Amino acid sequence: MTKTRDTYTDPDIYRRRFQHRAGLILGLLILAIASFVFLRPDSTDSSVVGVRDVTNGGDEYVGKTVTVSGVVAEVLGPAAFTLSGGLGADDLLIVAGKSAPSVAEEESLAEGVIVKATGEIRRLDGATIKEEFGVESSGDGLDGDPIMVVETVARSGSQ
Repeated sequence: MTKTRDTYTDPDIYRRRFQHRAGLILGLLILAIASFVFLRPDSTDSSVVGVRDVTNGGDEYVGKTVTVSGVVAEVLGPAAFTLSGGLGADDLLIVAGKSAPSVAEEESLAEGVIVKATGEIRRLDGATIKEEFGVESSGDGLDGDPIMVVETVARSGSQ
């Protein structure tokens, strides 16, 4: 007759369960840290401002020239595009003045491309945006939202 182990009194089963759970927790922790470090745009560059900082920052950045890093959410034409503000945040409208080069074509921008844009933050005024920047305003209550009048745009990592 063979002797069988009782699974409730086997000390090895508890050790294996602990090792399995500890491995899962460690793996999830490593994944969370890696996501924070590697998916955060330009986390090592302290002069770069996040899109969310500008869109939620009130008047903190209005009238100032800043560099913003983010993912292109939509290309609106050769002189305008938006940067994604991320989950639960507004996108930032980026426009080039009439005398500025066609930023969207120059950098071959497309949705999902990560870019750094430098320019002056202003408040959106639907009455003058078409006149000054040649961009149609949808007029859907966005007056007063921050926009960036871009000076330079470059794909992230190419500056």
